[in-house]
Amino acid sequence: MVFARLRERLGEYKRWALGQKRLRQKEAEFDTITKECSRSCGSEAAREVVEAVCRAYNGEVCPDYTDDQIYTAREKWAEILHTMHKHGKYSSGNDVQILEGGDTCFPVMLEAIDSAKDRVWMESYIFDGSSVAETFYDALVRAKGRGVDVILILDACGGSAFRKEWLEHLRSIGVPVVVFNPMVPFLTDTIGPPCFRDHRKILVADNTGFCGSMNIHQETCSPKMGGDGHFYDVHSRMRGPCVKDLADVFISSLKESGSDIVRSSIPDVPAVAEPGMYVQVLNSCVRRQDYGLQKSLQLLLRSADQSVIIASAYFTPPGFLRRTLIDTITRRKVKTSLLVSGNSDFWPIPGDLMAQTHAVRQFVGLPGCDVSMYGAQHMHAKYSSFDGVYSFLGSNNFDRYSTRRNLECSIGVMDRGFAEGIRSIHEDKKHKGFKPSLDDWYFSNSFVRLGCFIAYYCLKLSGQNIVDGLNIYNTQWRLRKELLVKALNKEAGITVATGMICYRIMNDDRFPTHSSAEQRRTEMSVMSCYQVFMKEQLDGSVATDENAFQLNREVHTKFLKKALKSLPTKYCCLDASRPWFVYWILRALELLGNLDRIEVADDMAGCDSSSYESGDGVDGVHLARLLCS
Repeated sequence: MVFARLRERLGEYKRWALGQKRLRQKEAEFDTITKECSRSCGSEAAREVVEAVCRAYNGEVCPDYTDDQIYTAREKWAEILHTMHKHGKYSSGNDVQILEGGDTCFPVMLEAIDSAKDRVWMESYIFDGSSVAETFYDALVRAKGRGVDVILILDACGGSAFRKEWLEHLRSIGVPVVVFNPMVPFLTDTIGPPCFRDHRKILVADNTGFCGSMNIHQETCSPKMGGDGHFYDVHSRMRGPCVKDLADVFISSLKESGSDIVRSSIPDVPAVAEPGMYVQVLNSCVRRQDYGLQKSLQLLLRSADQSVIIASAYFTPPGFLRRTLIDTITRRKVKTSLLVSGNSDFWPIPGDLMAQTHAVRQFVGLPGCDVSMYGAQHMHAKYSSFDGVYSFLGSNNFDRYSTRRNLECSIGVMDRGFAEGIRSIHEDKKHKGFKPSLDDWYFSNSFVRLGCFIAYYCLKLSGQNIVDGLNIYNTQWRLRKELLVKALNKEAGITVATGMICYRIMNDDRFPTHSSAEQRRTEMSVMSCYQVFMKEQLDGSVATDENAFQLNREVHTKFLKKALKSLPTKYCCLDASRPWFVYWILRALELLGNLDRIEVADDMAGCDSSSYESGDGVDGVHLARLLCS
């Protein structure tokens, strides 16, 4: 009996000791991520990330979590936020309020415009000629009368209903009205194909910002405000340092429009709450190859392990997001809730709803995926939430056009309270909607399915680069390749190899040692360089391009071997992790199929130095023969 109790006590102590060790390991891993974030983004960014994840995961807000689970969650989200830093500006000390529907949002926006003293910068996809829009027009006129800097950006397609007399009057009183990408090529100052649109919805009024899905038109609000209430939208009011980041997106829209109107960044906006919300402003622009918003969304889908909430109009996700979402649901078993529109805003043929029906069908009935359709209004809101801690809200639809053609802007908020607000409105609309079934007529009727299939693939085809030519990356690459071929056509070996060995060594014959990541980048640069100019690809397959340039192997090999033989007369010893000249020569000979290892070892023997020993630390040098082997 005594031994049994002693054994039980020892077991408890062992579990306690191992648990403490595990916690120390987690703390060390978290500190490592924090230091990495500090090195790449600065100590202030690291502090903001740490505070954000610690507020989201602690014993008070996560009473059911063990200490080990808390540290694991902090580590995961710190790494996610650190990875997303490159996709958009971020800050803490913010306050973001969810504004549901035009009846709630429009009075707040009008109040912000009327109280502005320095600036009113407004950008909207749709600005119609209704009485609702007239209240905003009047507010802009009043602001200009007070001496406020007023700028209005309208999309040429969505803003086509903007009254001509409003446009003329605003310009006559000194308000710049920028019409983004007019749709009549050769007759107007277009900046791209007609399908390139500005889909952002932004308002910056002094130190208050607004961003979301809400356009300025009558369909967003109820009849008591002069609208018809056909659209359901969700917007946000932003205060704090994130307003400056939102203003920078507005300035980028000015630049993208081709307008001669220039504005510099607004002054730093002080924090309004301590510690406040962690907010990142993300945007996308296909012409700049900027897909930061979509890449962040894909990263969050891959990282979520508890829950995913998505609401979107025109749910026809591009392939990479669709595959990621299906993988999240089926393979990683993450509980997912989709809310899409149950009616159309197109007449007389509801092409958007038909294409969406085809896309939604593969999610209906998936275990762990709850699909709902909201039919009381057109579901125009665009938001998402992940694990109940991080949320997206903005103009970006979960569709192909938002990814391929539109200027978009959304905000990412790391805050449990904000995520709970998103979840609350999502649950409300989900319960007011209906759940589709594969037995429903629009899924089971063959003729309807065929029509939806055609609508979906017409939409998919219209979103291809062959139609709009917006993605010019491949064209730029082909042009760059042709220029390289032309430059290296006659003396490829001499031109390339001279650049490889032109670096002069100091008297001690040593290079500064850098990280292994830099060495890997060097290796990849060598491989990609020769991949372009070799008829036979590195994987052994033959290049299909008949016009592909063929390297003059004989001349190039002769030049490289001559350079290799001259090494003993110039260099004594080689650094371990950055042997630029030797690595480039040996790798080039290997790719050319002329690397004689015995011959190379003999040539390198003269580079050995007995005054150094191999493997003597990060800043040390290694014997040339050992390095060569």
